[in-house]
Amino acid sequence: MALSSRYALGGLLLIILVGAPLYPLTAEGPISREELLALVTTARMGAVTPQQVVELIGERGIGFRVKDILLQELKARQADPAIIRAVQENGRTQPLASTLRPPPGVAPPPPVFIPPPDERAATEPSAPGSASTPAPAATPVRSGLPDRETWPNFLEDVRSTAMTYTDNLPNFICTQITQRYLRRLPKTGWVRMDNFVAELTYYDKQEHYKLVSVGNRSAASNATLESLKGTTSTGEFGSSLNYLFDPATRTLFRFEGIDHSRGAPTVRVGFRVPKDTSKRSIIFRDGTTELGVVTPYRGRCWIDPDSMQVVQIKERAYRIPDTFPITRSEGSTEYNRVEIAGQRYWLPVRAEVLMENRTARLHTRNVIQFKQYRKFGSDVKFLSD
Repeated sequence: MALSSRYALGGLLLIILVGAPLYPLTAEGPISREELLALVTTARMGAVTPQQVVELIGERGIGFRVKDILLQELKARQADPAIIRAVQENGRTQPLASTLRPPPGVAPPPPVFIPPPDERAATEPSAPGSASTPAPAATPVRSGLPDRETWPNFLEDVRSTAMTYTDNLPNFICTQITQRYLRRLPKTGWVRMDNFVAELTYYDKQEHYKLVSVGNRSAASNATLESLKGTTSTGEFGSSLNYLFDPATRTLFRFEGIDHSRGAPTVRVGFRVPKDTSKRSIIFRDGTTELGVVTPYRGRCWIDPDSMQVVQIKERAYRIPDTFPITRSEGSTEYNRVEIAGQRYWLPVRAEVLMENRTARLHTRNVIQFKQYRKFGSDVKFLSD
Protein backbone atom coordinates (compact mmCIF):
# COMPACT_ATOMS: atom_id res chain seq x y z
CA MET A 1 0.00 0.00 0.00
CA ALA A 2 1.25 3.47 -0.83
CA LEU A 3 -0.26 6.89 -0.32
CA SER A 4 0.87 10.14 -1.83
CA SER A 5 -0.23 13.75 -1.68
CA ARG A 6 0.61 15.70 -4.82
CA TYR A 7 0.33 19.37 -5.69
CA ALA A 8 1.97 19.27 -9.10
CA LEU A 9 3.20 16.91 -11.76
CA GLY A 10 6.93 16.28 -11.74
CA GLY A 11 9.08 17.53 -14.62
CA LEU A 12 12.18 16.36 -16.45
CA LEU A 13 15.48 18.03 -15.65
CA LEU A 14 17.46 18.64 -18.85
CA ILE A 15 20.94 20.16 -19.10
CA ILE A 16 22.40 20.91 -22.53
CA LEU A 17 26.15 21.46 -22.70
CA VAL A 18 27.71 23.31 -25.59
CA GLY A 19 31.27 24.51 -26.08
CA ALA A 20 34.87 23.64 -25.37
CA PRO A 21 36.13 21.73 -22.34
CA LEU A 22 35.84 23.50 -19.00
CA TYR A 23 38.62 24.03 -16.50
CA PRO A 24 38.62 25.43 -12.97
CA LEU A 25 39.48 29.10 -12.86
CA THR A 26 39.30 30.07 -9.20
CA ALA A 27 39.72 27.81 -6.19
CA GLU A 28 40.84 28.69 -2.70
CA GLY A 29 41.38 26.41 0.27
CA PRO A 30 40.58 22.72 0.71
CA ILE A 31 37.25 21.42 -0.57
CA SER A 32 34.52 21.31 2.09
CA ARG A 33 32.10 18.42 2.52
CA GLU A 34 29.21 20.56 1.25
CA GLU A 35 31.14 21.62 -1.84
CA LEU A 36 32.16 18.02 -2.56
CA LEU A 37 28.52 16.87 -2.53
CA ALA A 38 27.56 19.76 -4.81
CA LEU A 39 30.37 18.85 -7.22
CA VAL A 40 29.24 15.20 -7.27
CA THR A 41 25.70 16.28 -8.16
CA THR A 42 26.95 18.70 -10.80
CA ALA A 43 29.10 15.97 -12.37
CA ARG A 44 26.28 13.41 -12.28
CA MET A 45 24.02 15.85 -14.14
CA GLY A 46 26.69 16.54 -16.77
CA ALA A 47 27.54 20.16 -15.99
CA VAL A 48 31.21 19.18 -15.35
CA THR A 49 33.13 15.97 -16.02
CA PRO A 50 34.25 13.54 -13.31
CA GLN A 51 37.85 14.10 -14.42
CA GLN A 52 37.53 17.82 -13.74
CA VAL A 53 36.31 17.08 -10.24
CA VAL A 54 39.20 14.63 -9.71
CA GLU A 55 41.71 17.28 -10.84
CA LEU A 56 40.12 19.84 -8.53
CA ILE A 57 40.37 17.45 -5.58
CA GLY A 58 44.03 16.85 -6.40
CA GLU A 59 44.77 20.57 -6.57
CA ARG A 60 42.93 21.71 -3.46
CA GLY A 61 42.75 18.61 -1.30
CA ILE A 62 39.99 17.60 1.11
CA GLY A 63 39.35 19.96 4.02
CA PHE A 64 37.71 17.46 6.37
CA ARG A 65 38.16 13.95 7.72
CA VAL A 66 36.91 11.30 5.29
CA LYS A 67 34.88 8.59 7.02
CA ASP A 68 33.22 5.43 5.76
CA ILE A 69 29.75 7.00 6.05
CA LEU A 70 30.77 9.71 3.56
CA LEU A 71 32.02 7.11 1.08
CA GLN A 72 28.72 5.25 1.41
CA GLU A 73 26.83 8.48 0.75
CA LEU A 74 28.94 9.19 -2.33
CA LYS A 75 28.07 5.74 -3.67
CA ALA A 76 24.40 6.31 -2.90
CA ARG A 77 24.57 9.57 -4.87
CA GLN A 78 26.06 7.60 -7.79
CA ALA A 79 29.37 9.45 -7.67
CA ASP A 80 31.82 8.42 -10.37
CA PRO A 81 34.28 5.76 -9.05
CA ALA A 82 37.21 8.02 -10.01
CA ILE A 83 35.84 10.76 -7.74
CA ILE A 84 35.43 8.30 -4.85
CA ARG A 85 39.02 7.08 -5.29
CA ALA A 86 40.30 10.66 -5.35
CA VAL A 87 38.41 11.43 -2.14
CA GLN A 88 39.87 8.34 -0.46
CA GLU A 89 43.43 9.10 -1.57
CA ASN A 90 43.36 12.79 -0.69
CA GLY A 91 41.48 12.20 2.52
CA ARG A 92 44.22 9.91 3.80
CA THR A 93 46.96 12.43 3.05
CA GLN A 94 45.33 15.34 4.87
CA PRO A 95 46.91 16.21 8.25
CA LEU A 96 44.47 15.53 11.07
CA ALA A 97 44.64 19.09 12.39
CA SER A 98 43.57 20.55 9.05
CA THR A 99 40.78 18.06 8.45
CA LEU A 100 39.11 18.69 11.77
CA ARG A 101 38.89 22.45 11.26
CA PRO A 102 37.03 24.24 8.45
CA PRO A 103 38.70 27.11 6.55
CA PRO A 104 38.78 30.43 8.45
CA GLY A 105 35.39 32.11 8.57
CA VAL A 106 33.51 29.06 7.26
CA ALA A 107 31.13 27.22 9.60
CA PRO A 108 31.17 23.43 9.38
CA PRO A 109 28.14 22.07 7.46
CA PRO A 110 25.40 20.31 9.45
CA PRO A 111 25.17 16.52 9.21
CA VAL A 112 22.82 14.96 6.65
CA PHE A 113 21.20 12.55 9.10
CA ILE A 114 19.32 13.86 12.12
CA PRO A 115 18.16 12.09 15.27
CA PRO A 116 14.49 11.11 15.43
CA PRO A 117 12.15 13.71 16.94
CA ASP A 118 11.38 13.46 20.62
CA GLU A 119 8.14 12.10 21.94
CA ARG A 120 6.43 15.46 21.89
CA ALA A 121 7.43 16.17 18.29
CA ALA A 122 6.16 12.72 17.34
CA THR A 123 2.73 13.27 18.84
CA GLU A 124 1.98 16.95 18.36
CA PRO A 125 1.95 18.94 15.10
CA SER A 126 3.89 22.18 15.13
CA ALA A 127 2.13 25.51 15.39
CA PRO A 128 3.06 28.97 14.17
CA GLY A 129 5.84 30.31 16.32
CA SER A 130 7.12 26.87 17.30
CA ALA A 131 10.80 26.40 18.04
CA SER A 132 11.18 23.78 15.32
CA THR A 133 12.64 26.29 12.87
CA PRO A 134 15.22 29.04 13.35
CA ALA A 135 13.94 32.58 13.78
CA PRO A 136 14.53 34.87 10.78
CA ALA A 137 16.52 38.04 11.08
CA ALA A 138 14.52 40.89 12.53
CA THR A 139 12.94 43.08 9.85
CA PRO A 140 10.84 46.23 10.17
CA VAL A 141 7.10 45.61 10.04
CA ARG A 142 4.88 47.81 7.92
CA SER A 143 3.15 50.40 10.00
CA GLY A 144 -0.22 49.55 8.47
CA LEU A 145 -1.40 46.02 9.22
CA PRO A 146 -4.59 45.35 7.28
CA ASP A 147 -8.05 45.88 8.64
CA ARG A 148 -11.42 45.13 7.06
CA GLU A 149 -11.17 48.24 4.92
CA THR A 150 -7.61 47.79 3.60
CA TRP A 151 -7.83 43.99 3.38
CA PRO A 152 -8.59 43.81 -0.41
CA ASN A 153 -5.45 45.78 -1.31
CA PHE A 154 -3.38 43.70 1.12
CA LEU A 155 -4.65 40.48 -0.47
CA GLU A 156 -3.67 41.68 -3.94
CA ASP A 157 -0.14 42.43 -2.72
CA VAL A 158 0.10 38.93 -1.23
CA ARG A 159 -1.24 37.41 -4.46
CA SER A 160 1.37 39.26 -6.51
CA THR A 161 4.16 37.99 -4.23
CA ALA A 162 2.91 34.40 -4.36
CA MET A 163 2.48 34.37 -8.14
CA THR A 164 6.07 35.54 -8.70
CA TYR A 165 7.53 33.43 -5.88
CA THR A 166 9.14 30.76 -8.08
CA ASP A 167 10.43 33.41 -10.52
CA ASN A 168 12.64 34.80 -7.77
CA LEU A 169 14.09 31.48 -6.58
CA PRO A 170 17.62 30.47 -7.63
CA ASN A 171 18.60 27.03 -8.83
CA PHE A 172 19.57 25.14 -5.69
CA ILE A 173 20.06 21.77 -4.02
CA CYS A 174 18.90 20.78 -0.55
CA THR A 175 18.58 17.65 1.57
CA GLN A 176 15.04 16.51 2.40
CA ILE A 177 14.78 14.30 5.49
CA THR A 178 11.45 12.57 6.08
CA GLN A 179 10.53 10.74 9.29
CA ARG A 180 7.44 8.53 8.92
CA TYR A 181 5.03 7.48 11.67
CA LEU A 182 1.80 5.51 11.98
CA ARG A 183 -0.82 4.83 14.61
CA ARG A 184 -3.67 2.37 14.68
CA LEU A 185 -7.27 3.35 15.25
CA PRO A 186 -8.58 3.93 17.81
CA LYS A 187 -5.68 6.28 18.47
CA THR A 188 -2.93 4.44 20.33
CA GLY A 189 0.05 6.80 19.97
CA TRP A 190 2.48 7.35 17.12
CA VAL A 191 5.06 4.69 16.24
CA ARG A 192 8.03 5.60 14.08
CA MET A 193 8.09 3.42 10.94
CA ASP A 194 11.21 4.53 9.08
CA ASN A 195 12.88 7.49 7.42
CA PHE A 196 14.20 8.36 4.01
CA VAL A 197 16.62 11.00 2.76
CA ALA A 198 16.37 12.55 -0.69
CA GLU A 199 18.53 15.03 -2.53
CA LEU A 200 16.20 17.65 -3.96
CA THR A 201 17.43 19.68 -6.91
CA TYR A 202 15.40 22.74 -7.88
CA TYR A 203 16.34 23.70 -11.43
CA ASP A 204 14.46 25.84 -13.94
CA LYS A 205 11.39 25.93 -11.62
CA GLN A 206 11.18 22.13 -11.46
CA GLU A 207 11.69 19.82 -8.47
CA HIS A 208 13.84 16.74 -9.07
CA TYR A 209 14.21 14.11 -6.36
CA LYS A 210 17.00 11.57 -5.92
CA LEU A 211 16.65 9.04 -3.11
CA VAL A 212 19.85 8.77 -1.05
CA SER A 213 18.78 6.39 1.70
CA VAL A 214 15.76 4.55 3.09
CA GLY A 215 15.75 3.40 6.70
CA ASN A 216 19.38 4.57 7.13
CA ARG A 217 20.49 2.26 4.29
CA SER A 218 21.62 3.35 0.85
CA ALA A 219 18.75 3.43 -1.63
CA ALA A 220 18.83 1.33 -4.80
CA SER A 221 20.11 3.21 -7.84
CA ASN A 222 16.71 3.00 -9.55
CA ALA A 223 14.62 3.85 -6.46
CA THR A 224 12.22 6.80 -6.72
CA LEU A 225 9.74 8.46 -4.39
CA GLU A 226 6.94 6.77 -6.34
CA SER A 227 8.48 3.35 -5.70
CA LEU A 228 8.45 3.82 -1.90
CA LYS A 229 5.76 2.14 0.15
CA GLY A 230 3.91 4.44 2.51
CA THR A 231 3.13 8.16 2.34
CA THR A 232 5.15 10.62 0.25
CA SER A 233 4.52 14.21 -0.84
CA THR A 234 5.87 16.75 -3.31
CA GLY A 235 5.13 20.34 -4.30
CA GLU A 236 6.34 22.28 -1.25
CA PHE A 237 8.51 24.59 -3.38
CA GLY A 238 6.02 27.07 -4.71
CA SER A 239 3.54 24.87 -6.58
CA SER A 240 0.94 24.91 -3.82
CA LEU A 241 1.29 28.68 -3.28
CA ASN A 242 0.99 29.38 -6.99
CA TYR A 243 -2.16 27.27 -7.33
CA LEU A 244 -3.71 28.75 -4.20
CA PHE A 245 -3.33 32.40 -5.24
CA ASP A 246 -3.83 31.99 -8.98
CA PRO A 247 -7.01 33.95 -9.88
CA ALA A 248 -8.05 31.06 -12.12
CA THR A 249 -8.32 28.84 -9.00
CA ARG A 250 -11.10 31.11 -7.67
CA THR A 251 -9.96 30.64 -4.07
CA LEU A 252 -12.21 32.26 -1.49
CA PHE A 253 -10.09 34.19 1.04
CA ARG A 254 -11.16 35.73 4.34
CA PHE A 255 -9.30 38.04 6.70
CA GLU A 256 -9.26 36.44 10.17
CA GLY A 257 -7.08 38.81 12.19
CA ILE A 258 -3.55 39.33 13.49
CA ASP A 259 -1.42 36.56 15.03
CA HIS A 260 2.21 36.30 16.09
CA SER A 261 4.74 33.90 14.57
CA ARG A 262 8.30 33.70 15.89
CA GLY A 263 7.71 36.85 17.91
CA ALA A 264 6.56 38.99 14.97
CA PRO A 265 3.05 40.00 13.84
CA THR A 266 1.51 37.90 11.06
CA VAL A 267 -1.80 38.19 9.24
CA ARG A 268 -4.01 35.11 9.51
CA VAL A 269 -6.00 34.33 6.37
CA GLY A 270 -8.57 31.58 5.85
CA PHE A 271 -9.16 30.07 2.42
CA ARG A 272 -11.29 27.55 0.53
CA VAL A 273 -10.62 26.07 -2.92
CA PRO A 274 -13.56 24.57 -4.87
CA LYS A 275 -13.31 21.11 -6.40
CA ASP A 276 -13.74 22.19 -10.03
CA THR A 277 -10.52 24.27 -9.90
CA SER A 278 -8.57 22.21 -7.36
CA LYS A 279 -5.28 20.56 -8.31
CA ARG A 280 -4.92 18.78 -4.96
CA SER A 281 -4.94 15.04 -5.60
CA ILE A 282 -4.68 11.97 -3.38
CA ILE A 283 -3.23 8.81 -4.91
CA PHE A 284 -3.81 5.40 -3.31
CA ARG A 285 -1.80 2.36 -4.41
CA ASP A 286 -2.27 -1.19 -3.18
CA GLY A 287 -0.34 -3.79 -5.16
CA THR A 288 -1.43 -3.40 -8.78
CA THR A 289 -4.40 -1.20 -7.88
CA GLU A 290 -4.11 2.59 -8.13
CA LEU A 291 -6.92 4.99 -7.28
CA GLY A 292 -6.88 8.76 -7.45
CA VAL A 293 -9.21 11.55 -6.50
CA VAL A 294 -9.12 15.36 -6.75
CA THR A 295 -10.68 17.11 -3.77
CA PRO A 296 -11.59 20.62 -2.69
CA TYR A 297 -9.55 21.86 0.25
CA ARG A 298 -9.56 24.58 2.86
CA GLY A 299 -7.25 25.91 5.54
CA ARG A 300 -5.31 28.90 6.83
CA CYS A 301 -2.09 30.70 5.97
CA TRP A 302 -0.06 33.24 7.90
CA ILE A 303 1.45 36.24 6.07
CA ASP A 304 4.50 38.29 7.01
CA PRO A 305 3.18 41.88 6.54
CA ASP A 306 6.62 43.25 5.65
CA SER A 307 7.55 40.89 2.80
CA MET A 308 3.97 39.78 1.94
CA GLN A 309 5.35 36.25 2.06
CA VAL A 310 3.40 33.24 3.31
CA VAL A 311 5.34 31.99 6.34
CA GLN A 312 3.08 29.05 7.14
CA ILE A 313 0.20 27.27 5.46
CA LYS A 314 -2.14 24.54 6.73
CA GLU A 315 -4.66 22.85 4.47
CA ARG A 316 -7.07 19.93 4.61
CA ALA A 317 -9.05 18.08 1.96
CA TYR A 318 -12.80 17.85 2.43
CA ARG A 319 -15.68 16.11 0.66
CA ILE A 320 -13.53 13.06 0.00
CA PRO A 321 -15.82 10.46 -1.65
CA ASP A 322 -17.19 7.87 0.79
CA THR A 323 -16.00 5.07 -1.51
CA PHE A 324 -12.36 6.23 -1.45
CA PRO A 325 -10.00 4.36 0.94
CA ILE A 326 -8.55 7.61 2.37
CA THR A 327 -10.88 9.51 4.68
CA ARG A 328 -8.54 12.26 5.88
CA SER A 329 -5.73 14.13 4.14
CA GLU A 330 -4.09 17.28 5.47
CA GLY A 331 -0.71 18.99 5.50
CA SER A 332 1.27 22.03 6.56
CA THR A 333 4.42 23.82 5.41
CA GLU A 334 6.57 26.36 7.27
CA TYR A 335 8.81 28.85 5.47
CA ASN A 336 11.79 30.83 6.72
CA ARG A 337 14.60 32.94 5.33
CA VAL A 338 17.42 30.73 4.09
CA GLU A 339 20.79 31.87 2.78
CA ILE A 340 22.03 30.54 -0.58
CA ALA A 341 25.29 31.87 -2.03
CA GLY A 342 25.11 35.03 0.09
CA GLN A 343 21.46 35.84 -0.72
CA ARG A 344 18.43 35.18 1.50
CA TYR A 345 15.21 33.61 0.22
CA TRP A 346 11.95 32.45 1.78
CA LEU A 347 12.03 28.66 1.49
CA PRO A 348 10.35 25.67 3.17
CA VAL A 349 12.12 24.46 6.31
CA ARG A 350 9.53 22.02 7.66
CA ALA A 351 6.39 20.25 6.45
CA GLU A 352 3.93 17.64 7.68
CA VAL A 353 1.53 15.30 5.90
CA LEU A 354 -1.21 13.37 7.71
CA MET A 355 -3.54 10.76 6.20
CA GLU A 356 -6.14 8.31 7.48
CA ASN A 357 -6.70 4.97 5.77
CA ARG A 358 -10.29 3.78 6.20
CA THR A 359 -9.57 0.17 5.14
CA ALA A 360 -6.47 -0.44 7.28
CA ARG A 361 -7.78 1.72 10.16
CA LEU A 362 -4.56 3.66 10.63
CA HIS A 363 -3.10 7.17 10.44
CA THR A 364 0.17 7.92 8.68
CA ARG A 365 2.21 11.03 9.46
CA ASN A 366 5.30 12.37 7.71
CA VAL A 367 7.53 15.00 9.33
CA ILE A 368 9.74 16.58 6.67
CA GLN A 369 12.76 18.82 7.20
CA PHE A 370 14.70 20.67 4.52
CA LYS A 371 18.40 21.07 5.30
CA GLN A 372 21.71 22.15 3.73
CA TYR A 373 20.39 24.55 1.11
CA ARG A 374 23.13 25.33 -1.38
CA LYS A 375 23.52 26.74 -4.85
CA PHE A 376 23.12 24.32 -7.75
CA GLY A 377 26.71 23.39 -8.60
CA SER A 378 29.60 24.71 -6.55
CA ASP A 379 31.25 28.06 -5.99
CA VAL A 380 34.07 27.03 -8.29
CA LYS A 381 33.94 28.95 -11.54
CA PHE A 382 34.59 27.17 -14.84
CA LEU A 383 35.53 28.86 -18.08
CA SER A 384 36.11 27.48 -21.57
CA ASP A 385 39.61 27.28 -22.93
